[in-house]
Amino acid sequence: MSRVGTTIAGLSLAFALSQATVNARTAQKTTGSDSESANEDTKSHVRRLGELRKGDRQWGLVTGFGISHEIFGGVADRQFLVLGGQHGQIFTNAIGPGFMKGHLEVGGEIYPVFLMFQDPTTYGFTFTILFRHYMAPASKVRPFFALASGTLLSVDPIPTKSSHLNFTTQLGLGVMWFQNPRFAYSLEYRLQHLSNNSLSTVNPGINSSYIQFGIRVSR
Repeated sequence: MSRVGTTIAGLSLAFALSQATVNARTAQKTTGSDSESANEDTKSHVRRLGELRKGDRQWGLVTGFGISHEIFGGVADRQFLVLGGQHGQIFTNAIGPGFMKGHLEVGGEIYPVFLMFQDPTTYGFTFTILFRHYMAPASKVRPFFALASGTLLSVDPIPTKSSHLNFTTQLGLGVMWFQNPRFAYSLEYRLQHLSNNSLSTVNPGINSSYIQFGIRVSR
């Protein structure tokens, strides 16, 4: 009986040791898996310079100067100055083929300062709806193209003897240069057509080129 008891005790000890070894290995695997998951979560929250994500919101301050010219007719030799703000939201993840792959932003612009240098110089207020497509999603310098359409209200008719209410259509090309994941500078060229859409009997239109410079903050 003593030999049987000794054998049973030995088997019990061996079984206990094997169970302890299995439990230790399981705990080690679980800890490693949790650590890898934590690392992946950390990586997912770290942004590269220039990275945009669906749902991001952007706020900006912008100023610009433009000059009119005789492209497709219109009134030449007019200059204007704008100062205002922009707001937009990234509506898509990176989409598009090849070099066109990028993010679509939909937003708006409000310019409480619009000065048209004509005779007489006049003050206006303008707001636009803006669509931008940012390319090069892996770069801190994001080229983009833009389409905008808006309304201009002015104290005096623009152009002279025309209308206080005008409408704008704009095409733009530019770059956004990120300084950190949340802050960037922007530089943009726009071609703008301004017209009162025949609300007045005088509707010569103004076709302009202008340059915008701004700062953008993402959230």
